[in-house]
Amino acid sequence: MAKEIQETVKSPLADAYFFYRTYYYKNKPMRFTGLQSDKNIRLFKKSVGTYTGLVHEKLMVEGKIATLKNKLIHYSFQDFESYKNKLGHYGRLKAKEKFSKGEKYNLIKQYGHTTYCFLNRFLFRLGFLDGVNGAVISYLMAYSVWERYNEIKRLQNK
Repeated sequence: MAKEIQETVKSPLADAYFFYRTYYYKNKPMRFTGLQSDKNIRLFKKSVGTYTGLVHEKLMVEGKIATLKNKLIHYSFQDFESYKNKLGHYGRLKAKEKFSKGEKYNLIKQYGHTTYCFLNRFLFRLGFLDGVNGAVISYLMAYSVWERYNEIKRLQNK
């Protein structure tokens, strides 16, 4: 990947580049749960875009976007507790974003969205093929959604 980046910077064909990422959890690559198709822009000309959003900020690019061939090795989390804390934090940030746009707490939506998130990652995106790690990641992604609704409820009751 380093060589590809160096060559790209020397003679760029686009204004920004997506990187696909390979996530690792407990020193094993996550091949399913939806993480296998994760990509984001990590190489870009400073003049071509602006960031939007509180959580997982998105670069809005004005110009041509390409995708690098090699994957970035991504150690986003070390253990269960650190990842749980991180995703809880992201859930609360997302709640603030949603609440500021007028979203209200809904108990049915909290249970339904959380359940859907787990089932989507574990069953539909084949997280079960990653074994216990797939179950853990699916659970933690659903936990983030659960925390989002808890935070919306807290903000609404303030």
